[in-house]
Order: sequence, then C-alpha cells, then structure tokens
Amino acid sequence: MPTRPIATSIVKKLQEAGFIAYFAGGWVRDFLLQKPSDDIDIATNATTGQIAELFLKTVPVGVAFGIIIVVE
Repeated sequence: MPTRPIATSIVKKLQEAGFIAYFAGGWVRDFLLQKPSDDIDIATNATTGQIAELFLKTVPVGVAFGIIIVVE
C-alpha cells in the first residue's frame, strides 16, 4: 500500500486530536520534485507519549529526541 494515504491519515488523526501536524523532511522535497519516496516524516507538537496514547502501535526509536514511529 502506498505510504502517502497512511501518512495523511496519521496527520489527520493528530490534527483531529488538537495537535499541529505537517509532512516534513526529504519527502516534501521529493514530492515537489516528483520523485518517488516512501520515507515520510511528520512534524507535530504532540509529545511521543501523546502519540503513543493516540495510536495503537508505535515504536520508540528516539524518544529522547522526540522521534517515534507510528505503525499502521
């Protein structure tokens, strides 16, 4: 399954929960340049703890740096 619809649903869920959430990083550049990319970063003001509470499955890869993977 393409990652963009999944990432979009994650952004929407964060926004519906009252958080700011945007696509970020190299994926945005690649999208604008029309280059394929599946590594989508999301910038948000939600803490890793809040994200872990909001989504069923997460992987805490860099909690000290505010990085958590949402698995959908």
